[in-house]
Amino acid sequence: MISVVTGGSGFLGKVLVSELKKLGHTVINIDKRSEPTEADRYVETDIREPSPEAIEALQSADNVIHLAANQFNKDIPKWKEREYFFSTNVGGTRKLLEILSHSSNIKHFLFVSTDMTYGVPQRSPVDEQHPTNPLGYYGESKKGAEKLIQEYMEGKCSWTIFRPRLILGPGRLGVMVKLFKIIRNGKPVPVIGKGLTRYQMISVFDLAHAITLALAKHAKGIYNLGSDNPPVVKELLKNLIIHAGSKSRLLHLPQSLTQFGLDFLYVFRLSPLFPEQYKIASIDYILDTSKAKRDLGWQSRFTDQQMMTDAYDYYVAKNKG
Repeated sequence: MISVVTGGSGFLGKVLVSELKKLGHTVINIDKRSEPTEADRYVETDIREPSPEAIEALQSADNVIHLAANQFNKDIPKWKEREYFFSTNVGGTRKLLEILSHSSNIKHFLFVSTDMTYGVPQRSPVDEQHPTNPLGYYGESKKGAEKLIQEYMEGKCSWTIFRPRLILGPGRLGVMVKLFKIIRNGKPVPVIGKGLTRYQMISVFDLAHAITLALAKHAKGIYNLGSDNPPVVKELLKNLIIHAGSKSRLLHLPQSLTQFGLDFLYVFRLSPLFPEQYKIASIDYILDTSKAKRDLGWQSRFTDQQMMTDAYDYYVAKNKG
């Protein structure tokens, strides 16, 4: 079984490559950056302009797991954001699909999208039939890629699209770094609103497990992924502060005023979050994962509190002194 992973050098990619190897897959990592992984072969290329070696690898694959994507990046000027996201997330995906349309080997195509395709939830929990109204270019680009996959792969092979919540695990802390630094230094922790809403996450290990299950079952369709029974933000942060032995206290900020301030800061690239992140930060936002549980036999194994404390401990271990 030959499985090609695009973006296999990334955070999720490394975990997934390891899981696929345990299951006996021959794994080819296609990425534009070389990082140590357990893959059998590495092909350096940009998916927007795949090399002949990458094309050969793709056309020999039984499974293609598409992880490669441009993520949020504050170094990208605001006026270049759309091109930044769409060139890779849509253009690169289209290029892959065009190559695979000429393959007689491909059996399954799997794409890791994002919950940000939904935008502001109209109901909670959010199921897969919820309208998709992204708040920004990242979510829009992922939505565009989803549409292409369904157009190209329908009738060609089975395909799976995952929409996970915030992915957390050792090696990827992202926006959590600022939070962890505040708690470690015992400073007030800003919370938008009363902190009585829930912000669901998913472990990178649970996501990788879902991918292997979907491949094994040739599951077709769109699936939400997230943790079970996430606590309200207030409880999550208080327990993290206790775990850290910190003197931090929660600082509740007025929602509307905070949103306005973040909008203003974002114009000058001073906001700690992107609009697609902070515009839903104070909303009760839970994905309905019952379809993945029913069709895949999948179950989240890590709670949000476990993920946060493990991530904090990882941060402290990497920032000693």
